[in-house]
Amino acid sequence: MAATPREAAAGSDIICTTTASVEPLLHDLDVSDGAHLNLVGSSYLRPREVDDALVARARFFADHRSSVLNQGAELRSAILAGLVDEHHVLAEIGEVLSGAALGRTSAHEVTIYKSLGNIVSDLASAELVAALAEAPTISLDD
Repeated sequence: MAATPREAAAGSDIICTTTASVEPLLHDLDVSDGAHLNLVGSSYLRPREVDDALVARARFFADHRSSVLNQGAELRSAILAGLVDEHHVLAEIGEVLSGAALGRTSAHEVTIYKSLGNIVSDLASAELVAALAEAPTISLDD
């Protein structure tokens, strides 16, 4: 078990932050080339889970572009620091999944997915889980 976020991140391929930390837990130098980060803990402007330099270094994706541009604390902080602009959000996750936008383009890139949460997605997921629980023979292909 790691004693610090830096130790936990060292050499990790996938890092998920799910905190309400006001100050960044992870810094650019803590994250190895090729890592992917899911930033899902902070959902308003004050808390930041990673520093500005890490945001600037990464290919940045959002669950919902306008929400992350307005409320994504990590992105807003990097914009205010002059390290990135609004175009740093390359695509929404659905655009990547559908093939309309590129995700990772090399094994060495750091990628960030920032999610503020989306009630419609949460409800759709809950409905699917409930349907699967009620009818165990249901197929995801249906």
